[in-house]
Amino acid sequence: MKAELFLELRRQAVHAFGIVVAIGVMFLPQEVYIGGLESVLIFFVLLSVYKAGKFVFIGRIGKLFLLFAKKFERPGELLLRGPIMFFAGATITAIIFPSAVAAAGIAVLALGDSASTIIGKTYGKHKIPWEGNRSWEGSIAFFIFALAACLLFQIPVQKAFAAAVLSAIIETIPILDDNLTVPIAAAAAIQLF
Repeated sequence: MKAELFLELRRQAVHAFGIVVAIGVMFLPQEVYIGGLESVLIFFVLLSVYKAGKFVFIGRIGKLFLLFAKKFERPGELLLRGPIMFFAGATITAIIFPSAVAAAGIAVLALGDSASTIIGKTYGKHKIPWEGNRSWEGSIAFFIFALAACLLFQIPVQKAFAAAVLSAIIETIPILDDNLTVPIAAAAAIQLF
């Protein structure tokens, strides 16, 4: 259990670093941040394809990155699945929504998801009935950090509250990857409310 918790702490520290992506979306020109997000997404997909045994040239930097990335992956999970889905969700959100809204949605994913995993794995005692791997404690942490992320990006309180509630609910639905659905749901709530 201790090794699993340390793995999750490493993974979520990297995940929380996604706030840098949100800041980039907020302050860079649209063509720069969308191009950057697409480039990073393609890079991760190519690395994953290479690791899956396909013959894609990635060079020494890519091979070194793969060695580094293995320290952050859960056993039995497709290598780089997390970063691929994070950047897919961030890219789609950045394409669909205005920069301030997209940045807040990405920040909700970066901070809320990290907080929910860390708090849920550490203190989670009350499991969510429809998603046995998640806890109410983790979901409450998600809500608090999602709300804080929205307020950090100067989203009005009522929109921030709506985004935090909706994305906290979406995060517990096991059908789709939350790295893909959370930033879109948060940004949609901000835009619609």
